[in-house]
Amino acid sequence: MTPSTLHLAPSLAKSLESTKCEYRQLGKSGLRISVPILGCAGFGDPSGIRPWVLGEKDAICLLKAAYDKGINTWDTANIYSNGISETIIGKTIKKHTIPREKVILMTKCFWAVGEDQTVQNMMPLEKSKDYQNAFGLSRIAIFNAVEASLRRLDTSYIDLLQIHRFDTLVPIEETLQALNDLIRSGKVRYIGASSMWAHQFACLQHTAELRGWTKFISMQNCYNLIYREEEREMIRYCNETGVGLIPWSPLCNGCLTRLPPSENRASSKREEFESKFGSTLGYVEPDLTIRARVAEIAEKKGWPMSHVALAWIQKRVSSPIVGFTKIEQLDDTLDAKGKSLTIEEETYLEVFNMKIAKGSITAFGMMAMSATAQSLSYGANNWYRGEILTVQPISFRTQNNITVAGIFFFQTNLSRSANTSAIVVGHPMGAVKEQSANLYATKLAEQGFVTLAIDTPFWGGSEGYSRNGVSPDLYAEGFSAAKIDMRSKTIATSSMYDIGTAFLDGLRRSQTTEQRKALIALASQARWAEADGGETQVTGGTPHEVTHLAASDAIRLRGPGALAIGKFISRDKTADIVILALKMLSQDLDGGIGAFASTLLLHGDPN
Repeated sequence: MTPSTLHLAPSLAKSLESTKCEYRQLGKSGLRISVPILGCAGFGDPSGIRPWVLGEKDAICLLKAAYDKGINTWDTANIYSNGISETIIGKTIKKHTIPREKVILMTKCFWAVGEDQTVQNMMPLEKSKDYQNAFGLSRIAIFNAVEASLRRLDTSYIDLLQIHRFDTLVPIEETLQALNDLIRSGKVRYIGASSMWAHQFACLQHTAELRGWTKFISMQNCYNLIYREEEREMIRYCNETGVGLIPWSPLCNGCLTRLPPSENRASSKREEFESKFGSTLGYVEPDLTIRARVAEIAEKKGWPMSHVALAWIQKRVSSPIVGFTKIEQLDDTLDAKGKSLTIEEETYLEVFNMKIAKGSITAFGMMAMSATAQSLSYGANNWYRGEILTVQPISFRTQNNITVAGIFFFQTNLSRSANTSAIVVGHPMGAVKEQSANLYATKLAEQGFVTLAIDTPFWGGSEGYSRNGVSPDLYAEGFSAAKIDMRSKTIATSSMYDIGTAFLDGLRRSQTTEQRKALIALASQARWAEADGGETQVTGGTPHEVTHLAASDAIRLRGPGALAIGKFISRDKTADIVILALKMLSQDLDGGIGAFASTLLLHGDPN
């Protein structure tokens, strides 16, 4: 007897027939969620500042329709319509007697909720005497927010409590212990996070692990075809550590569901609202090009534009959070189930000129609140490629016969008639991998510097080259990277030169230069004990002074637009990278370095 011939109970047969979506586990957790997740930010008070918001009656109907079709995961926040969104969800469950265990309720805490329902702007509340423990991620603020959300949702527990942002004013241990206590109390089942810097999220996760507290299972960041900055670090970190991605605005506020307004289509309420505030989202490059290409592929496939955007993102995340204001929009999203794009179509949507990508980050990055920088672009496998830059892998041996691989960055149209600054950036691969130094190198190259990001090896390979040397001291931690090296208990921070070490007893959020040097020595000692089979050698300290760089120390890089760069200085067998900033004479670019206009060594505490 096959499963297809087994007798199904009528109730189960009806349930299966009405289920229109798929379900996935959220990251490596055991929590199963619907695809898509229903975003409830658009439920509340339509008389407020957002005219497209659905009122209670229509929102309850939409929530019930979503539940009936299988969308059982609902995302809201305490501040959505000043708490009304949560209240509507609670009323829906009660009115339609939906079994509580059959829906997954996700809410957030961070900002204060006004006691008066007419409050629209949450920021002034922070100065009021009545709201001093109603915002942020202190223990008391989190507990107060959760109790209030439970009352509005009319439930005894929250399935996934998310911190809406990172609180820079509260010790992360206080935040994490409060969240852990809520888990133990049964009022919260899982915890997640929302838009923040990758290094902040990594610090939270690492501290929770060190203390034995509950770790976050999800990251709700802004991510779509127009805004892909999160691919640079946050998404890589989450994918490598098993954190589920549930991005907000996967359709970019509707921009990926339609072309800009024209004679044939009037502006929507939301478009009219945003235009009053000067929003350029969707109306600058490369936004317009992306929208046009989405429309082009949709027409070729006979799909709505939304299906192209959803097919692109659904293979990259656990589940996107999609908001609806009409039943037709809900059905349209469910119809995207199982659709996929070819590699060629994805590439066509993703590859854009870095010169014009700057406008997109400016337009959407402010709303995302987690943009790394306004002039950055790309993500995943092509973040440092573009017409503006030439990227060339290289490999050479140091004066101590250590093989070093690196990535060379320079502007394709580099002028040969003016002096050009060159910078060598070193980084420990065991801690931060390629994206750290390459990100910084890209930023520098975009600003006109010739940049070489060097990888000193530990094990394995990098960018096609083998890595067969011992890692350096941790003097060049990554730029806002979120990679953890469990061998030496180190973690990258947002500063290019700040060690930001997580060593044994937890993270130190602020350290002096001498404290960092001491931790560098300890980390180096741990690495050498491992590399030398137990024989300890502490190597820490300040890099050697540069006495001179002769023309004989130069190496020649060949190929179109090739440039020359000098050997870096290392000491003994540690092969520590010395960070150099070199001034090269323009007349020597084609024939080797020759002489340098100046030499500068960066060390100590640049912050």
